Amino acid sequence: MLAIFRHFTSVGIITCVALLTGTSAVADPGKPQRSIVLVHGAFADGSSWDRVIPILQAKGYNVVAVHEPLTSLADDVAATKRVIDAQPGEVILVGHSYGGAVITEAGNNLKVVGLVYVAAFAPDTGESVNDLGKGKPAPGWVTGVKVDEGGFATLDPVDGRQILCAGPAVAGAPGDYCQAGPDIAQESGRED
Repeated sequence: MLAIFRHFTSVGIITCVALLTGTSAVADPGKPQRSIVLVHGAFADGSSWDRVIPILQAKGYNVVAVHEPLTSLADDVAATKRVIDAQPGEVILVGHSYGGAVITEAGNNLKVVGLVYVAAFAPDTGESVNDLGKGKPAPGWVTGVKVDEGGFATLDPVDGRQILCAGPAVAGAPGDYCQAGPDIAQESGRED
């Protein structure tokens, strides 16, 4: 299932990028090649894009996955902005899940020419993920989140596989899940 999800994610990103940029990775032969900056969700890391990156590179794009610290939205936006600033030309930001909130904020940059949300939160600038869920019941995955004494949230590996991989362990699926920082735990709607 994960392989199918990643295939459709790859196809979706390629389609969105093509619509945003035309069919070429290079907007103008005199300009630097366009870059795609990939931003992962809260309970993943940059390696979650490992199968997507070579597909986009084969199309001629410069592709970079951000490794967010997951300590706060502000820190994750700052890490993403550093990656954007390091790119040679125009940037298309792609965010998955919580990464959508990150690209919404980090996308306020003259180098960014497009935002692609892949099954992602898409808040307005200044709006939090928590704001999107106000007045609604917490999603089921929240029960699998464990928050430690330092305020860092971890998604239980069994629950994580069910949520992120839509089933039991799959070859190539992540076995460990990153921790999310205190601010992200609060954004999830769960504060233990």
